[in-house]
Amino acid sequence: MSSIPSLVPRDRFAALDRCTYLNQASLGLIPVPTIDAMDTFLRETAQFGNLYLSDDQEAAILDSVRSAGAEVLGTSSGAVGVVGGASEGLGQVTSVLDPEHGTIVLVGSDFPSVTYPWLAAAERRGISLRFIDDRADRDLTQDLVEAIDPTTDVVAFSVVQYATGTRVDARRVAERAHEAGARVVVDATQLAGAGVIDTTGWGADALVTSGYKWLSAHGGVALLALAPDLVHRLPCLVGWKGTHHPFVFDPLTLRLADDARRFELSTMSYATSIGLESGSSASTSTRGVWRRTSSIGSPSWDGARSGR
Repeated sequence: MSSIPSLVPRDRFAALDRCTYLNQASLGLIPVPTIDAMDTFLRETAQFGNLYLSDDQEAAILDSVRSAGAEVLGTSSGAVGVVGGASEGLGQVTSVLDPEHGTIVLVGSDFPSVTYPWLAAAERRGISLRFIDDRADRDLTQDLVEAIDPTTDVVAFSVVQYATGTRVDARRVAERAHEAGARVVVDATQLAGAGVIDTTGWGADALVTSGYKWLSAHGGVALLALAPDLVHRLPCLVGWKGTHHPFVFDPLTLRLADDARRFELSTMSYATSIGLESGSSASTSTRGVWRRTSSIGSPSWDGARSGR
């Protein structure tokens, strides 16, 4: 029996000399080129500070991360913000949407980062939460679609469920939600880097992904993508890095960036962000492979838990 060819060289991951690593969806291995890029940045800035990182360079350091992230997420770079984690991004989205009433549709076994912001919002506002079960004998996509009614304000879910691997058809959910006047928030952490994401094509109003799983970056960085009308909303949390010109310090006037950069807060782990750029660029090189795979058969998790 012939072995399945690797999409990336195995020698980029030291652990593969010792084992078959099946936990990328939890704590992803980081390839050698990404580690080298992060290490180079750390050594230069740690030893030389602003000799290697001017204010102008720092202001622009995330530009290439946003561009690479936009390719991964299937949207424009202006719609992408670089944040400290998926939880941060999901919290920002919840506060921006901030419904005063109505129902939020969630998956009962979803990752807590998706549900916690809405649990907190329910304590502050007069909203109701409806939890849909992810059952082996049911189609989760269909159950989410059927749960949407005129009282629904937001539908929030992971496009691939971390506990079961169930794949949700985000496009179908978004179509039904928008018919009812509801928003759709998607966590793509378990898909980004492992499959194709199409934020714009799906019709997602907001989408987030962590960077330290299939995108093979380190912890402490994530991507947030927003629909055009949400990009210009006033974030609940604002920071100096979210202004149009971050190093033009004006404590008396709030001049936020006119794109998703306004959701970025402050100095963050730039080394980790550089790692995410490297991982995102590597993942886009395999997108054609995933598209061809999808055209002849579903990805591996689909055969187990999706659509049925």
